[in-house]
Amino acid sequence: MRGVGKTLDELAKEIPHLLVVAALLIILLFVVTKFKWVHCSQVPQWCNVYCELNGKSQVAVISGNPGDPGIGDAAGFRLQALNDRQFTYIAPFQASQITAGLLEDYELVVLTHWKQVTLKQAIALRDYLNKGGSILWEGDAASEYVTTPEDESYALAENVSKPGFYEEYKKLLNKTQGFGLLGDVLGVKYVKTHSRTGGLKYQSVKDNHLMVSGVHNFQLQPIVFTEVTENPAALTKIAELNETSTGKLYPALLERKYVGRIVYTAVPLEFIGSKTLTTNVLDYLVSC
Repeated sequence: MRGVGKTLDELAKEIPHLLVVAALLIILLFVVTKFKWVHCSQVPQWCNVYCELNGKSQVAVISGNPGDPGIGDAAGFRLQALNDRQFTYIAPFQASQITAGLLEDYELVVLTHWKQVTLKQAIALRDYLNKGGSILWEGDAASEYVTTPEDESYALAENVSKPGFYEEYKKLLNKTQGFGLLGDVLGVKYVKTHSRTGGLKYQSVKDNHLMVSGVHNFQLQPIVFTEVTENPAALTKIAELNETSTGKLYPALLERKYVGRIVYTAVPLEFIGSKTLTTNVLDYLVSC
């Protein structure tokens, strides 16, 4: 009995050390989840614990102003995303509201149904990415540059203290075709938007990637999508569209590890109709 008592005493003395080790493991797990080295779903029962500690993920969904010709459905995306994400806060914005300061409050920014972008808005997005923000980029978002009276006034005002600023502004605006200056950080070039195209098969290229986990190759209904060319040195192709009648392949899902993460989808997720794919992509970009 004395031997048993001694063993229990020794175990009792080890409890504080075990608690410290457990606390350190939780802190480590929290850090690697926070910095997206692992997703909370990869550790059983960890998501609920992590999300309670971390709080809700802040996501901004930006769409174009009324009349914008871009593809996508901001309201549809928001509804689809919120169905299974109790720890996600999704705030809708119109493009005209966008400033660099506003974007900094959000862990993820989603661009959808927003083709016409101003140079100031594009610069705000680029600055957000340069500071480590993440973007889910849908279809032809920010592929057509336009100028506004506010931009003109801003450029003229800046020209007073910075001679030549207005000329440089106009020169840059004239050069921005397709994704323009954002194409460099995105790693793709805009070609065209295809409307209501049938005979397309969605197929994964990187079967072991988290974004296509559990997503089998499937036929799409007639759907709008954006044709782009990608820079393979900067991007990882996760999935592609197969035009079954011709065998032509189009990039469908691309990832660019910039300062933050950029995920580009040629077909807006809300049009694909795959709950698993939408959940996977959001899980990959935000933990909660």
